[in-house]
Amino acid sequence: MVRSQEDLIVAGRGLNEVKALLPHGQFEMWIGTEFNWSLRTAQRLMSVADRFDGKSDTVSLLNSSVLYMIAAPSVPDEAIEQVAAEAQANGASPTKERVKAIIQDHETPQQQADRYRREAAAKRKRNDVAAGRIVEQPAAEQIVDVQPSVIVHQEPAVLENDDMRPPVISASRNVEKIRILRQMRAV
Repeated sequence: MVRSQEDLIVAGRGLNEVKALLPHGQFEMWIGTEFNWSLRTAQRLMSVADRFDGKSDTVSLLNSSVLYMIAAPSVPDEAIEQVAAEAQANGASPTKERVKAIIQDHETPQQQADRYRREAAAKRKRNDVAAGRIVEQPAAEQIVDVQPSVIVHQEPAVLENDDMRPPVISASRNVEKIRILRQMRAV
């Protein structure tokens, strides 16, 4: 297995262990404090570990973006098997566009209906913004301090990569933090 895939699985496994150790509601704060990651980034890593831990033959040729895509709980096993088979046949990871098409081919009717609704709502919003019918407001997280006549904005942090590039992961650093947390919990 390629080192980056192994790192993703190790990090996800460690995050699953830490989540089990922390009191309810503390995991998201811990993720933000320790790694400056969003909860969604951690969830994607944990999904990769849940789906692919011990399955090096499945993930050996897949790039990390594809792993994130097919690790989602909503992706059927048949779609994962098809992606892995195509990777084995071609000797390389399928493109994200191909993986998206494979996942869509295996969607249930309810998943298709949900996807169509999301896409239609996003298209309506883009059209309304372009036509000037609505003005996008800054996210609440972007407003740092509100005073009577001054609003100070902070540049929005990139919480999720649209192109699903994985965060830089150092398995040894993550494992060390998890080891320290375990020691703290044992005391």
